[in-house]
Amino acid sequence: MSSTHHHSGLSLTGRRWVLPETQATPELTGVPGFLGSILMRRGVTDETALKRYLSPSLASLDDPLTIADMDHAVARLLVAIREQQPCVVFGDYDVDGVTSTALLTSFLSAVGARVSYYIPDRRQEGYGLNANAVRELAPGAKLLITVDCGITAVPEIELARSLGLDVIVVDHHQPGPTLPQANANLDPHRSDCHYPFKELCAAGVAFLLAAALRRALRDDGAFAKGNEPDLREYLDLVALATVADMVPLKGTNRTFVTAGLKRIADATRLGLRALMEVAEIVPAQVTATDLGFKLGPRVNARGRVGNATEAVELLLTHDPRRAKQLAVELDQANRQRRSLEGQTVEAAVVKVETEGLLSPAGLVVADPSWHPGVLGLVATRLVARFHRPTTMVGRWWQRFWTHL
Repeated sequence: MSSTHHHSGLSLTGRRWVLPETQATPELTGVPGFLGSILMRRGVTDETALKRYLSPSLASLDDPLTIADMDHAVARLLVAIREQQPCVVFGDYDVDGVTSTALLTSFLSAVGARVSYYIPDRRQEGYGLNANAVRELAPGAKLLITVDCGITAVPEIELARSLGLDVIVVDHHQPGPTLPQANANLDPHRSDCHYPFKELCAAGVAFLLAAALRRALRDDGAFAKGNEPDLREYLDLVALATVADMVPLKGTNRTFVTAGLKRIADATRLGLRALMEVAEIVPAQVTATDLGFKLGPRVNARGRVGNATEAVELLLTHDPRRAKQLAVELDQANRQRRSLEGQTVEAAVVKVETEGLLSPAGLVVADPSWHPGVLGLVATRLVARFHRPTTMVGRWWQRFWTHL
């Protein structure tokens, strides 16, 4: 806060800072008082929490079996692996969905499962599990695993079950009043979920599923010949999703990102190495800011202006030339997205200012020519400009984004 504006409580940009009330600053060894106050607001109130905050360790992760239904999910996956039943990972088209899909597809394949993946087309299918996709997938699969979606897909999962599919939901969104009739609903926001940390992204939940399944397979002697997957190989994906999905960087998420950044710095995943090259990131110097503002948008862009299946392929490929080609395509998609976003922002601002759309209650702006893939981004821009809750309506009026 600027000392010039201290008397009015305003920042240099004219915003008023409202800080949460805290108790007395905690006595943390070697920490100055003002830093102690900041840390306390982030939930760091004792020496143990301080150590975990400053030096996050994977050894501090909580038991994944405390997630509600985790035991059911693991048991069903063990059957699928043992009986070689075809499984499909159905993921959302954003960074969290893409990375979760890549993580589970790669891990399940590594432990001997028959697995494929499916990413819906944003423009044709919209968000989440949909009935047409369920009908398309049902004849060739026995187990459907939804990632970053599914916790509110009650009718779609009922349809899947009626068509003979078993279903595991891996999600982190708020559940509705009724949970789907899935074999397992993994979501830390379930009221009966005892996992201590609730703010995971979907890739974080997927990682914990992989950890629980690996433990069960180890107990069954599946790795007697030494072919046990190293879960650290997937932390680059979890870190990218955690930052890009803007979940709080504290607790378990901070642990994931710290470990994941080290993995990304090693540049062992061909797709991320190629993507860092086109984004002009030096792997050894990669930061969380790079994940949020350089890598994340490029992975996201494919789902916004095309089909995100290629983004999953980028994260899974072992072919250097294919990785380079896909990274260039994602970079081009991001440029296209930025151009579309800029044009739509300009057009929306003109509409607001010339058509008298601004009201104290909020802002609703519509144009059938606008691309649905950028409406959420444009709504965020309009909120920042006009300081109003904003609803954007574009092509296919039934798909719209609201920012409060």
